[in-house]
Order: sequence, then structure tokens, then C-alpha cells
Amino acid sequence: MRRPFRRVFLLLPIALLAACRPGTPVTYPIPPGLSASFPPDALKTNKRYQQAFCSVLAEDVFQGDRWQECKHYVDMPSSLQPKKLEDDNLKNWTLLLVGGLGAQCFAPTVVAFEDAAKHLDEHHRVPYHHIEVDGFGSSEDNARKIVTAVSGLRETRFIAVTHSKGAADFMVALTKYPDDLKRVKALVTIAGAVGGSWLVDDLMGLNQGVVSEVLGRKCEASKALADNGLTSMRRDVRQTFLASVAHDWRAYSVSAVSTNGKDGNTSDVLKPLWKRVSPYAVEQDSHIVEREALVPGGKYLGRALGDHWAVAMPFTPNDMIKDKARRFVDRHVQWNRFPRAPLVEAAVRIVTEDIH
Repeated sequence: MRRPFRRVFLLLPIALLAACRPGTPVTYPIPPGLSASFPPDALKTNKRYQQAFCSVLAEDVFQGDRWQECKHYVDMPSSLQPKKLEDDNLKNWTLLLVGGLGAQCFAPTVVAFEDAAKHLDEHHRVPYHHIEVDGFGSSEDNARKIVTAVSGLRETRFIAVTHSKGAADFMVALTKYPDDLKRVKALVTIAGAVGGSWLVDDLMGLNQGVVSEVLGRKCEASKALADNGLTSMRRDVRQTFLASVAHDWRAYSVSAVSTNGKDGNTSDVLKPLWKRVSPYAVEQDSHIVEREALVPGGKYLGRALGDHWAVAMPFTPNDMIKDKARRFVDRHVQWNRFPRAPLVEAAVRIVTEDIH
């Protein structure tokens, strides 16, 4: 493991935990699902996604991974019988991967959705590009980087798969530069910071020097740049943006919800952050409250049952990370192990079915 990555990896959670005062956790149980609040017509895509996920998870290539039933990873009343999958709709599509706040600090050791993208490339001939944005840059600055990166690509049809702040960055890009991004036919947000983050709202009043202390060579930035990135994640900023946008691009959202406590499925390093967000909602992933992870006017795909990192960041399995560092994320080395490839493939299949 490279020294800059290790430094960031070890110090970032410690700095955040030291800065955050303990919150009062909510102890009421998670309700049957966010989908219960949707009108029946809005659940059609959710039901299709549940079926697609169960079918993908049953693919032969995943059998050696010994995953549990599909209902264990995506919220649904019961696991569904897999159906035969066809790859015709996947032809001539390319994925664009965009990570969240500070994601470039972990690259190239850990890249958001890279394990899922490699699977789609190797087994279904769906290539991908990782778009590198500034880990602590503003959404507006990163939007320009996205446009520049996409302009240099040759493919004709893209699906953007975004995580956390990457969702906000790409939404700004699609809004400000629609002509430059005509080849991007759909946006998929997974645990996206669509409506901002309560966690960031709390952190804004703290010493931003903490952020500067954890920046390695890969993501060196001034305090101003770090401030810009955090500002872009503020709820008032993101929701003001949402209120001002009348978009005509296709958006699909997967929310993420994890549980805490002795029998919870939140990685050890994220548990204190989960507690910090819990006064605002128990339906959250340690960073983003579920109701603010959905693109208004978009399609709701489903609820992933994992924490903010598990659904996107492949710390486990990852041969590039030493066991000691992996155990720092989760001493039991279990909750970051999540079927990200089926999660993303199922989303891509729904999108390509909708766009013929």
C-alpha cells in the first residue's frame, strides 16, 4: 500500500471522530421500507430492480462468492426467483464512474464501483472510464472536469454511475453543460448526496484544519479547496440547486441504509458517524439520509442494505490493501464485503431496458 493512501486512510476517520461531538442515537426500528411511501405507479421500477438484482446475483460467475439470498442486500419482502438474463440491451454502452468527497485520496488502490465495472467489462463487454475529479473540489469545478473528461472519449452512449458527492457533481455538470454531455443518456446515483448531508452540516462549523491534516500527495489541496468541497455537500446548497433545476435527463437512484449496534451491518470505522447522523433519521448509511439520496423526478431503483462505503468502495476484497488496513475499516472484515457488481449491473440493466 502506498504511504499517502495509508496516511489518509488511517487519519481521516480518526480526525472526523475526534471533531464530532457524540450524537443521541435514535433507537426506533427501521420501517418496512422507503418504498412504502411511494404511490404504486412509482414502484414499478423498484419491482423490476428487485427482480434484476436477484437474477444477477444468481449468475454463475457469482456462485463462488457464497452470497446470501438477494433480500439480504436489497430491501424486498422476500427473495425472488431468478429469471434468464439477456445481454442484447447492454451492447454499445459505456460506464462513467465518479466517486465522492475525498475519493481521489484512495485511488488507485480503491476506486468507487471499480470491482463492479470490471465485472461488467469482462463478462458483459460493457467498458468503463473512471473520471477523476478533485476530492475536495466544489461541484461546479468538478462539473467542468467531468465535461473535459467526457469530451475526450470516443464512445457514443454513456451511463454515469455516481457515489456520494459524485452524484451532486454530475448533476451540476448535466445541468450546466447539457450540450457537451448529450452522450450521457442516464445518471445512476448510489448513496448519492443528492440533497446534501446532515453530517457535513455539522462539520462545517468545526476547524477545517482537520481536513488539511489528512490530505496526502494524491489530494493535496488548500483549505479553500477543502471548504469548497464541504460547502457543495451542505443541505441548503444542494436543495437550493434542486429547487432551481428543471431537468430533462434520466436519473435512477439507489439509496443505502445500514444498521448500527451489536447486530448492525455498519463497518466499525463508520459506526460513530452513523450515530452522529442518527438523530436526523435512522434510515441512513452513516453519511446520507435516505430521503435525501433520491433524485427528484427520477426513478427509485431500490434500497441497498449496506453502509456508505460498502455499497460503493471495494476495500474488501482488495489485494492491494493490507490486512491491517482492511481491519481498520472493519475489524471483522465482513460488512464492506457487499455484492457491488450485482448492485450496479442490475441498475445498468434497468437503464438499458428503458432506453432502446
